[in-house]
Amino acid sequence: MAGRKIPADPDVIISVIIPAHNPNPQRLQRTLFALRQQTLPAAQSECLLIDNASSPPLQSDAWAAFAPENFRVIREAEPGLSHARRRGFAEAKAEIAVLVDDDNELAPDYLMKVRDLFS
Repeated sequence: MAGRKIPADPDVIISVIIPAHNPNPQRLQRTLFALRQQTLPAAQSECLLIDNASSPPLQSDAWAAFAPENFRVIREAEPGLSHARRRGFAEAKAEIAVLVDDDNELAPDYLMKVRDLFS
């Protein structure tokens, strides 16, 4: 992973990184659904669910119905929050990264406010 950087996507301005190790399914569903309800145009953000050595591994199909459009599940085999966060930063396409816990429900205008702070 060292030195690996995903090419930037000019449309994606915010990467939401959600580290998760054996998350509570109902809470994670609410977190993803809240991201889906954001007022920021969907094309301007991506959602990275970092599977931090969950057992069983998290599958993107199981979460896609709740998740926003630009959604990926990325497996990080090395346990630990710092490893999951680093993996998320390495995989992010945007220059702005927002860390969200797997049980947080963001207000609908949260990402819009983050974008405005960096404008």
